[in-house]
Amino acid sequence: MKRYQLSAIIFHALLLFPLASVHANLPVVEEHSICSSSLKFWSCSNAYPSSATYSSADKPLYTPVTHGSSLAPSKPVGIELPWAVTGYWGRMTNDTLGDVVGFRYTLNEETLYSLELTYVLRPDNVVRRFFQRLLSTIELNLNVTYRDDPQGPIYEVNPYFSVRWSNFPWKNYLLTSIAIGEGISYDSRVPTVELNDDDRAKRLLNFLMWEVAFALPKYPNFEFVARAHHRSGAYGVYNAGNSGSTAVGLGVRYRF
Repeated sequence: MKRYQLSAIIFHALLLFPLASVHANLPVVEEHSICSSSLKFWSCSNAYPSSATYSSADKPLYTPVTHGSSLAPSKPVGIELPWAVTGYWGRMTNDTLGDVVGFRYTLNEETLYSLELTYVLRPDNVVRRFFQRLLSTIELNLNVTYRDDPQGPIYEVNPYFSVRWSNFPWKNYLLTSIAIGEGISYDSRVPTVELNDDDRAKRLLNFLMWEVAFALPKYPNFEFVARAHHRSGAYGVYNAGNSGSTAVGLGVRYRF
């Protein structure tokens, strides 16, 4: 079995695992918190509601805490860290994003290498507070990618935002989160896989990301990531003749 075929099998298994069960019991939060930041983590006052409305099973993957209060754990476990660095490797496919989502695709020989810096919005950010009942975190990301295109190297920059869900019922045993990202993508030249004899092919396109991440509760800073990395004209929004391109890959993330 070829290496990229094995990576595709692993990618499928990792994406399907968290979809097997969804935690539908959302906590009722009665208080908003006022938070301050440090170089290490977000620290919030009144971040935990009363025990009557908020059980330990409902705590998100990264929970803001107040040190020195009776509600804060004696050891900083599950603290939400504001920064992250991700690196991943992937293979391109000639199939559509719909085929990738449906696991009906084959990988080609083009390789992709990505490095990414992430900033997690503060818990008291107005956008995050508005969506707090639906989302675990909202993130801002800057992704830089090297593509080993058949016609020569391509350098890609992808600034985007992402939303993340992490409240899965098995989080005491395996921390799991699902994220979707949306932004823009600029390539140093149009990739070969996107050319289709259309003179409207453009280097600036829409960027879409979909990933699932896992971490051990004992080491929440270190995550294993499976991701789909997609560029396209977004159904005519960019007035581009590109056919779009999608990669699937595996990587690691460190939160700090």
